[in-house]
Amino acid sequence: MKKSAVTLLLAGSIVASALAQGTAVGSVYLKFPVSARAAALGESVVADRGHFSSFLVNPASLNAESQTDILLGHSAWIQDVSTELVGVRFPLFGTTVGLSVSSSRVTGIEIRTQPGESLGSFAAQFASMGVSLATSVGPDVVAGVSGKYLYEKIYIDETTGYAVDLGMTYLTKIPGVVVAASLTNVGSVSAFRNMPGDLPSRLHLGAQYSRSIDDFDLAFYPAYVSNLADITSYMSVGLEATYQKYLSLRFGYHGGSEARGLSTGLGVVYRTIALDYGYVPFKFGLGDAHLATLSISL
Repeated sequence: MKKSAVTLLLAGSIVASALAQGTAVGSVYLKFPVSARAAALGESVVADRGHFSSFLVNPASLNAESQTDILLGHSAWIQDVSTELVGVRFPLFGTTVGLSVSSSRVTGIEIRTQPGESLGSFAAQFASMGVSLATSVGPDVVAGVSGKYLYEKIYIDETTGYAVDLGMTYLTKIPGVVVAASLTNVGSVSAFRNMPGDLPSRLHLGAQYSRSIDDFDLAFYPAYVSNLADITSYMSVGLEATYQKYLSLRFGYHGGSEARGLSTGLGVVYRTIALDYGYVPFKFGLGDAHLATLSISL
């Protein structure tokens, strides 16, 4: 009786989070952005060629010829969801290898068996551990793949699974234009009690148009996303302006939810250190999301 009530209560919390994303329930934490830059740009970064912070949207973005980077991220999402991310990429035998670990928590979930005082509270925990590989398969084409081990614990119940991400980017003959495609979160998870598990598999299609004007580098990111689980789709866009390579201002629009739309953020680069911040406001009293990402090039 007690465990059934807890599961039902937590399901309500997760459904609220899922509705804020405009997608179906199932490993919901995989739908939350953990990169401040990606969140600020409306998660439209599928064609973000070479940017480490975008590899969760497209593993081909991991590719860097001779650079080692460390990525540290923290996000305070809505519904008391927080996520920590640690990632590293490094060159190996002509390819780029990436390792990542992310951990999400939903805190303050009350245990109730009937109306009145709660019996206590607990935190739901979710984790993902991934290995990624990206390499050039031609002078203008980069392909990438990621394998992820998934773990979820809600109260005393646990589930595990795996997922694969596939992606590629193509630097076109048109100056400043990159096109890309990726397929993320394809795999399976074990059943949660008597409920079969599912993953939020997505198809991403997108482009990047960039050009420089005097001291400014400008980039525009349109993207199309299809949620394969519930056969819904939406458009998102991002705009970034960078002054003299060290100060960036970003805006985005995410069309996949009635609860969210516009986003914004900043980026600062000092020598080999980059700090990014993303802000995503939500409607209907759901609160606001704040994300910060620190990257260090070695």
